[in-house]
Amino acid sequence: IALAPNIFHHFSFDECVTLAKTYWKALKPGGWLGIVEMLRSHDKIPNHPYDFVEFPVMFNLMMQMTTLTGQAFTEAAMVEILEKAGFRGVQVVSMFPKPYGLVIAQKPESG
Repeated sequence: IALAPNIFHHFSFDECVTLAKTYWKALKPGGWLGIVEMLRSHDKIPNHPYDFVEFPVMFNLMMQMTTLTGQAFTEAAMVEILEKAGFRGVQVVSMFPKPYGLVIAQKPESG
């Protein structure tokens, strides 16, 4: 298992694919990667009082203003990043408090 808490938002989409490939190379076949990130949602209406819909948007703006290429990604973007890096079985698990999510993915047993 490799963990990547609060790292990916510092980089661009393409840089994150490269970063994910680095994790992929480090893992043994069948190994897992766990990523904890604040995930942007396309939802405009919260489903729960603790669904802070606006906060990830503000966080995304802050990352764009304070890093060269950073941003807060959507769940779909995180799945795409990991699949492009060669991971399979990507899952996103909502965490409390939202908007954090656990993104887990597995390096295939054979490649």
